[in-house]
Amino acid sequence: MLTRSKLLGLLAMAVILISSVAAVVASGFINVRNPEALQGGPAIVPPALIPPGQEGYTNWPSDIVITAPDGRSVAQLAKPPAGIAQAIAVNLPDIQPVPDTMVSYAVLASVRYTGNGHTVFVTTARPSPAAAQQTALLGDQTVQLANGSTAWVRTGTSGNPNQVVLVQDNLIITVAGDLALNDLLALAVDIVIK
Repeated sequence: MLTRSKLLGLLAMAVILISSVAAVVASGFINVRNPEALQGGPAIVPPALIPPGQEGYTNWPSDIVITAPDGRSVAQLAKPPAGIAQAIAVNLPDIQPVPDTMVSYAVLASVRYTGNGHTVFVTTARPSPAAAQQTALLGDQTVQLANGSTAWVRTGTSGNPNQVVLVQDNLIITVAGDLALNDLLALAVDIVIK
């Protein structure tokens, strides 16, 4: 008879085995699995790394580079198109320390661009060391950006925005919004981290 702890142990071994057999793309120290390599196996999917609401944002002048007072990394559009940068706001949430062995993702910053009836978020997240070692599935499809970088996309459904996710400087950057996916892909090429 299988006890609960034995069942959990077998499940953990199966996940590790499947993760090691599947194709893995190493991006810095963050391991990302391409969804095309799943072959029906389970995947470890990080939570949506976009902010859940509109609270906590502070308006930011459009002519000043966004930097955090505490020095944390902030991904942003290098040259935001005027059409979506009529108003810029920044959210720098409190970061709670977690043990290195805990699988978690800390949202470091989120920049909200609004204009012409559209909203785009550029969110910076950092996985914990334990999360970075897990093989993650960051989207439904792997794409190549115009600059040659690999990214992953999630097509918006049920009120969720379209998302383009990339790994840069050991951070997970999410560009999400109500724009067409091709427009978000074009914006994702223009990301800088300050």
